Amino acid sequence: PLSILDHSAVSQIAPMRTHRHLNSLFSDIHLLILSFLPIEFIYQNFLEPRDASQAQRQFTEEWRRKFARWIQSGIFFRIREKPAFVEVIYEPNTSTEFVSLNDHPHNGYPQLFHDLAELYRHVHSAVSQQSQPSARSFMRRLWDTSLAGYSTRTQYGRLAHSFEQFSSVIKLIKSSWKLDSIIQNAPCFSFDKELVLLSMKRNALNLQWASEKLRNDPLVVRYAVSLEGAALRYASRDLRGDRETVLIALREMGMALQYATHELRSDRELVIAAVRMHPKALRYASRDLLSDPDVLLAAGSSVFGEYLPQMLSESRKFIRLAISRNINALPHASLQLRADRELAHESVRQFGPSLRFLSAELRDDESIVRTALRNDPCSLIYASDRLRGHKGIVAQAVKQYPSAFEYASDSLRSDASFVLGMLKIDPFVFEYACPSLSANREFVKIAMKECGARVLLNANDALKDEYELIHLALSLDGKFLLRLLPDMRTNRHLALVAVKQNVEAYRLVPDSLKVDREIVEHVLRHDGMLLWLCPKSVQDDESLVRIAIEQNMEALQFASVECQSRILGSRLNGRKDHRDGYTGG
Repeated sequence: PLSILDHSAVSQIAPMRTHRHLNSLFSDIHLLILSFLPIEFIYQNFLEPRDASQAQRQFTEEWRRKFARWIQSGIFFRIREKPAFVEVIYEPNTSTEFVSLNDHPHNGYPQLFHDLAELYRHVHSAVSQQSQPSARSFMRRLWDTSLAGYSTRTQYGRLAHSFEQFSSVIKLIKSSWKLDSIIQNAPCFSFDKELVLLSMKRNALNLQWASEKLRNDPLVVRYAVSLEGAALRYASRDLRGDRETVLIALREMGMALQYATHELRSDRELVIAAVRMHPKALRYASRDLLSDPDVLLAAGSSVFGEYLPQMLSESRKFIRLAISRNINALPHASLQLRADRELAHESVRQFGPSLRFLSAELRDDESIVRTALRNDPCSLIYASDRLRGHKGIVAQAVKQYPSAFEYASDSLRSDASFVLGMLKIDPFVFEYACPSLSANREFVKIAMKECGARVLLNANDALKDEYELIHLALSLDGKFLLRLLPDMRTNRHLALVAVKQNVEAYRLVPDSLKVDREIVEHVLRHDGMLLWLCPKSVQDDESLVRIAIEQNMEALQFASVECQSRILGSRLNGRKDHRDGYTGG
């Protein structure tokens, strides 16, 4: 195989210079691996034999044309500037010249050579040449082995024998990233228990490449299925019928039940273990167990729709147990049980939205609805129309979760006094009020005064831009300035209203207004430390800085250096004048 040979190795160990060698290489061999060797190199070493006779030249010309067709067909290519190994099968006795390598019964053999050659190249660079054959010797051994045993899988034994002296290669195989590929492509290694176990540690499904003897070994198979339950598929029939082995697989993957024997699929304990891991594994259980209450309870309500028999859907005891384990079991109960008051209480206590599956009579029961709301306030949506218009019921839901007001009846959402009460709980409730209220200017003003400026955020869009309402909002909450549109923020009067209500609103004032003297003076008189937010022109203004330090002396640190010098200098001069005028007593 040329794919494992470098240029120098080809010249040394495969000097195809004669008609006999060419015939042996190209006519008899069925499996030919070609790598991206330079075309000139192929011609020089294989297609232009020196001192050849006319017959030899004619034979060579025939293969030159084959190479030309292969090249034109794109068989020679590169991937990321690295040699790309191209598999070609030549069948002289068929009309099809090229067959996909993956369809060939011996497709693993050339890949094995490539893997081993790559391994040896790595290990050879790390060991002493005295204890290890040269790379050229190793390649020659691979070449000789390929010529001796390329045809059948039984010849793989020759490969193992030919590598007896390459002990370091075998050691490297055990720790190599190529291990999976080697186990897959070399049956001679599939009998090695240690190599198979190492391979399964990386991928338990590599059990499929193990020998029949190892796939019938309880220790090997149990190790594989403990890592990946699906590996049970590749165990021998005896072990797929072994209860302990199957149980180990099911504890890792419930769907592995499909690979167990028919007898074990009727085992109640094994089926329960499988459906607990994966409810859909119930499809592989025997027919007798499909109506078993314990099996169905273990699988859960997700399979009730497909497998629950009518007899169990009408069983109060079964449904009660199912509800206690899974709140989604109620929809599969009979209509008679959905009208059971005791079951209804248990169901909505665990999961409020299960209220939707109860009978109409129970969804109109105040006690049951209140129980559902305590678990999930949004369960209000499943209550009867009468209870969704009940002020006490709706208030309970809104107190727990304000957005539940969305599910109140239209009559309550348009009730001004009731909506005002809900706004006191949370102003954002106004988002779900009736449009006639959110567009009512007088109601919005009253609501803002009683419940805060945030009410305006969910008012009708036409009211959000009204100057009077914005002025009111800023007088109630200066930080409401953040909610205004950019053109409204630049309004000096609104900015002044905001900082008078809350000096922290100065953070939200646009830069053009941060130098406004009236705004700055008001801010610094109430919080001198906000000097650090002021522009440099303010920090250099001695009169404004003095206002700040009168409120908080530590604000001086935020003044400019020049301003600090002027203020400190004037204070020192004042003290000196005071000492000069002192006469003593």
